[in-house]
Amino acid sequence: MYAPPCILILTHPVKGVFISIHCGSKMVRTETVWKMKTPTWDESFTLYVFNLRTHILITSDLDLPTDTLKLVIFEDKKKGVQRKVGEIKMLPAGQKQNELIDLVMPIEGEKGRTVGELKMSIRYKVCFP
Repeated sequence: MYAPPCILILTHPVKGVFISIHCGSKMVRTETVWKMKTPTWDESFTLYVFNLRTHILITSDLDLPTDTLKLVIFEDKKKGVQRKVGEIKMLPAGQKQNELIDLVMPIEGEKGRTVGELKMSIRYKVCFP
């Protein structure tokens, strides 16, 4: 199934940018996009999210452990220097099974300021080991 590309809109231009995607102990990253006003990625990643609610049958509102999905946006400068621009944190487990969700998420920078937004699509699938 096709997912639309991920589009980054920042309040200040950067020379190069990439996104580091974290979930639990897993991490993947996008390719660096250079010299684009609105960087776009047409990449897909699969990360396995731990959510205890999907492993046991309960109806109460217990605070069960769930991995947080964290997207960290970095400016990639020449000579390997990288600067954190901002991040997005979310709990992906609230989505319906196998439904492609289009999101526009604000990017939180230093001191809680919004420094841009990320347009992306996420699909949540329940998998049992």
